[in-house]
This record gives sequence, structure tokens and C-alpha cells, in this order.
Amino acid sequence: VMLARFLIMASFGGTTTFAPLMLVRQQGLSLGTAGALLALASLGWSTGSFVQGRRALIGRGPELVAVGALVATLGTALLTLNAATAAPSALNALGLVVIGLGMGLGVTATSVLALELAPAGGHAAASSALQLSDVLGSVLGISLASALYAFALSGGWAGASTYPLVFAVMTLIAAGTVLVGRRIRPQG
Repeated sequence: VMLARFLIMASFGGTTTFAPLMLVRQQGLSLGTAGALLALASLGWSTGSFVQGRRALIGRGPELVAVGALVATLGTALLTLNAATAAPSALNALGLVVIGLGMGLGVTATSVLALELAPAGGHAAASSALQLSDVLGSVLGISLASALYAFALSGGWAGASTYPLVFAVMTLIAAGTVLVGRRIRPQG
């Protein structure tokens, strides 16, 4: 559960750090418009959290982690494609909403699963492990994305070609979360 949380947070952190930069530098959007598009991810996240909390999905946490990661992977892949083709802003908005939807499904499910799988009296440790996975995943995802960006620019790549590289690697990390999510098994 913690590895799934770590990976999905790494992908999300790296992607959402560079999405506004790509929208401003490559697409020519204003900072306000880029920020508004990024905010759409939070609407997707809220929707995903709402959906995963439905009574019909109780006890389906492992499936929700894998499905959420798959949805986030598809959204990140869409952003990769959009960055490679300089797609219209509406497609970037769609990619960000889809990423958020996957995060709402998957991340929220990891919280529930971690607490369900924790032994009696182990909820504090599970909660701490979730927080560490969040922070380390985000920081290392942002660090990796930044290192890729700097490496590409120092290697003479055109600025526009660096964004697909960054997003493609974040897509691979999100896809890794799907594999990890499929391995989660409830105890008992």
C-alpha cells in the first residue's frame, strides 16, 4: 500500500510541477490560465474521492488503487501526448482532470486500506507511513522531473521537447503504480 502511495504521489508531483511551466512556455498561456487549468485537477480529485467512498465500493480498496492508478496513468499519458503535439488547452485541461480523478480514486483508497490493514493499535504507525509516502513520493517525483528537465536543457534539447520527456517518465511511474496496486491483498 505504501509503495503504491509513494509512486502515485511521485508521478503526480512531477507532473503537476511541470504542467504549468509547459502551459505557459510552450502553449503561451497566461499564468492565471495555467493555474486555472491546474486547479481542474483538484476537481477531478474531489470527484474521484467522492466516487470511491460510495457504499457499493466498500471493500474494493485494492481494485480502486489499481483503477485509480490506471486512470492517473491515462491522464498523464494524455498530457505527454499533448506536450509532444502542442495540443489545444482543452486537451491539457482534460488530461489534468483525468489525472486528478485517478488520484482521488487511488490515493484515498490507499488511506482506507492502510488503516484497514494496520494491526490493532497500529493506526498511528500506518498514518505516519502514509505521510512519509506522500512527502517522499512528491519530493522525489519533483526532483526526478527537475533533474530530467535540467539534463535535457543542458544537453541542448529544445525547451518544447523536454516536457514530453518529463511527462513520459511520470507516466511510467504512474503505470508502475498500477502493477503495485494489483498486488495489494487484504489480510484474512
